[in-house]
Amino acid sequence: MNTKKPSDDELKEFLLKMYLEEVQAEEEIARKAKEHKEIHETLRKLAPTEFYEYLSEQNPPIRCSICGNSKFSTPTTSTVDRSKLPANMSELTKDEQKLAREAARRLLVTYTFLTDMSGEVDYKKAYYPLHCRTCGHLDLFRASVINLWKEQKEKAEFSSESDPMDECEDE
Repeated sequence: MNTKKPSDDELKEFLLKMYLEEVQAEEEIARKAKEHKEIHETLRKLAPTEFYEYLSEQNPPIRCSICGNSKFSTPTTSTVDRSKLPANMSELTKDEQKLAREAARRLLVTYTFLTDMSGEVDYKKAYYPLHCRTCGHLDLFRASVINLWKEQKEKAEFSSESDPMDECEDE
């Protein structure tokens, strides 16, 4: 079997092609990591009270489609809002630190993804779960719809807030 030895130009072209493919793959990995981080940051902002407010606005009263119960729960996680911690946290006693962390604690609705075998994170496939407390039936609510509702609600609240300068009289 005779194998043709590549020329220097062919080797350079081959190596350049391999290098460019590797750079492109690394850029794609970095882009996806950034996109996944943004998706998770968006999904981690829903408080249980906001979720229940959304549900109550849709079709009150909400009842389980299996048993008719009206008591539900949603899985939550908690996080500490570091901006609400005192600047002198390290100077506080352990009990005071515990109280400060508890005051800065925020409950958030957990979320899940329904994905294909690739496991690709897709915002359109993210859901907030709701469990019936009687029979355990699980309902999933599309996160993108709820977050759009939340954004529109926040924009409406922001635009309805009056500007203190509007209330000032010209002198």
